[in-house]
Amino acid sequence: MTVLKVAIHYFRWPFIITALGLVLAWWLGWLLTGTLGGALSFFLVATVLAVLEISLSFDNAIINANKLRDMRPEWQRRFLTWGIIIAV
Repeated sequence: MTVLKVAIHYFRWPFIITALGLVLAWWLGWLLTGTLGGALSFFLVATVLAVLEISLSFDNAIINANKLRDMRPEWQRRFLTWGIIIAV
């Protein structure tokens, strides 16, 4: 398998959920405003927020990986366990 096929397979569900969220944003904009411009504005705001969330999450993952590299295995588990619980 090529790298692209592996990436698409690995990120299949995130792509589906993101697309569903953008479609729902479009639908909500249409439902609330009844205009194409309103639907488009909701869609664009959702797109900007999605890109912002993805970029900040990626940045946070890099920082966490650098910190985890220097920790002992038990502290790595604690960091990941409590970090996920606090983040959620």
